Amino acid sequence: MATDVWSQHRTSEEKMQSKRERHQALLKSRETLTENLAGLRAEQSTALIDGTEFTRGADIRALTDDIQALDAAIDVASAAADAEEERQRAASNIERRQQDLQQFDGNSERWLTIVAEVEAAVGTAVARLAEIHILASEMESFALPVSGERVLPSLNHQNIGIRMSERIARALAPLDPASVGAFGIIRWQPQPGRKEDWVAEERAQLDGLIGHLRRVSEQYIAAQSAVVKGE
Repeated sequence: MATDVWSQHRTSEEKMQSKRERHQALLKSRETLTENLAGLRAEQSTALIDGTEFTRGADIRALTDDIQALDAAIDVASAAADAEEERQRAASNIERRQQDLQQFDGNSERWLTIVAEVEAAVGTAVARLAEIHILASEMESFALPVSGERVLPSLNHQNIGIRMSERIARALAPLDPASVGAFGIIRWQPQPGRKEDWVAEERAQLDGLIGHLRRVSEQYIAAQSAVVKGE
């Protein structure tokens, strides 16, 4: 009977069990057999106390043998389950590493694409800044003699470089979470909350000069008009 209790777990379904599930099933079987053995020994003790005949000694021996066999099987099953789980972890590690490498490769390609975009954008910005310096030289060649000034701060190349470089540096503030005013070797004076409007700021730089040039030009045109009229 004890053998039947153990054998009932040995069906074709075992083939579908993982090694850990089989190990757990063997432990459950041992628990059942141990309970049965404890029950028989309790009956045996009662018979000895009562002085009655106990006829199930063979069952006790069979259960004891089955438990010993189960113990050996459990050790083997446990080792097999450990090995199976180790293989599964290794396979999972391989898959995860391959996925990580694929993700890393994708990120690398995206990185290089972004760098190319940044390079192109910076190249365009540098070309536009160079164009501003050309315009400043052309405007200065007209404005200096008309204004009568020796230096026009708004058109001065050094001043333009300072104004634009400060704005470009401050534009990098989102890359400076610590607000120390630095991105790599580029540094600036942090101005939290400052609202940037490059066009408005440059317009303010030019408006005063343009107003002055217009007034001077109006006087010049009036004087030249008088000459034309022969006054």
